[in-house]
Amino acid sequence: MVIINAFKKEGGHKFFKTNQQRRYKYNNRGNKCMHKHFRSKKIVVGLVALVFIAIAVMSTVSYFSKQFVSDNNVITSEKFTVNAVNSAGETIGNAQFALGDKLFPGMEPIEAYQFSIKKNDTTLPVEYKVNLTPSGELFPAGINSPIVITLQRSENNAWVDINLTNTFKLENETDSFRILASWPHSNNDIAFQGKTGNIHLEVVATQVDPAVPVAIDSNLVNTIAGEAAVTPANTIVSYRFDKAIGGQTSAVTFIVNDGDGFVVDSFRPTTYNHSTRKPNTPEEMARSVNSVIHNSPTTSPKFAALKEKFTIENVGRELVFTSKENKAYNNFSIVVPETTLLQGEFLVKQAGATGHNGIKEVNTLTVNGAINDGGTTSVTFEDGSETVTKSVAVSKTDTHASIAAKIASELNGLSGWDVTNASGSAEVVFTAKTAGVDKSVNITLTNN
Repeated sequence: MVIINAFKKEGGHKFFKTNQQRRYKYNNRGNKCMHKHFRSKKIVVGLVALVFIAIAVMSTVSYFSKQFVSDNNVITSEKFTVNAVNSAGETIGNAQFALGDKLFPGMEPIEAYQFSIKKNDTTLPVEYKVNLTPSGELFPAGINSPIVITLQRSENNAWVDINLTNTFKLENETDSFRILASWPHSNNDIAFQGKTGNIHLEVVATQVDPAVPVAIDSNLVNTIAGEAAVTPANTIVSYRFDKAIGGQTSAVTFIVNDGDGFVVDSFRPTTYNHSTRKPNTPEEMARSVNSVIHNSPTTSPKFAALKEKFTIENVGRELVFTSKENKAYNNFSIVVPETTLLQGEFLVKQAGATGHNGIKEVNTLTVNGAINDGGTTSVTFEDGSETVTKSVAVSKTDTHASIAAKIASELNGLSGWDVTNASGSAEVVFTAKTAGVDKSVNITLTNN
């Protein structure tokens, strides 16, 4: 049996479908829905799988790594075992000494107490200070007590006073100290009879920073240049004729220049001895030239200025010029154009000089640099002929002036120099003992 359903579409038109058609359409629509559902599940599963893969990949990425461990490492601080002990080797404490009634006016100083400071095995740099604080009726506040308390230190088997306001360092592993008490006479001694007092002794040991080495430096200046003594001397020059033959040599040009303002360049000796004979030998030529300079009415006046300065004469075959003053004429020259028949040579026979006594060289060394702490400075002096090295001890309380005084004292024995230092000056002056040209002086300071 066939059932026919009628449907009405929009617009009023009708169409008819069988049940078979309806079932087909329904199944086909369901299949489409099922296909969409399966496709969505595939996409979700795929994304989850990618996430797991990404996590797996990321979890396997790493870098090289190592670990090193060191444990049970023990460190120990430096020991500070400084100690102040009495004569029995015990650490000092209260009531270490009592003087009783031993004090009286005019008494000689007596030893009240002796103690030692020991570094033991302390290797740190340490500064020490000893404080002595008196109190009681013998030492009333605001009133000068007649009792004098002195602290001394043993140095080189002798007791030396210590300034209680200063710190100090131990010179040895153990240093000994003592306290002295004295009573010089005063105008108020009677007021202190029967009085008692107390002395508070305090030894303070303080670690300090390592000492910075002494850094003394200096500056050396050539204050006065030395000059050797010069003996006064006349200038002596000459022209020596080595060859002269008459005839063609009767007209010879001389060019004379004393280098001090005189010049003559037109001089023709033609005769000698006022004769008509021509000079035929070097000796005759020298004699002829000298005669013309002194006696020729035309030539002699040309040499007037030169003859005021020089004595001119011929000696053998030389024409000699000797200055009348002790003076240098360093540029004196005589030029004679030579020929095959006339030859000669200009000679400097003695260099002239005004002369002087000479000048002593002076060098000044100025001490500078930092005085950070005590130490030793080596001073080396060199002048090319003498080399001396001395050692100078420098203390923390030194000044540039006091170090300069020490250097002057150490180098005072130089053979060629007088070494001086003015009081309060940081300069050391080295003065040559004899006049002479400058030496290459060098002074080197080396801090130890």
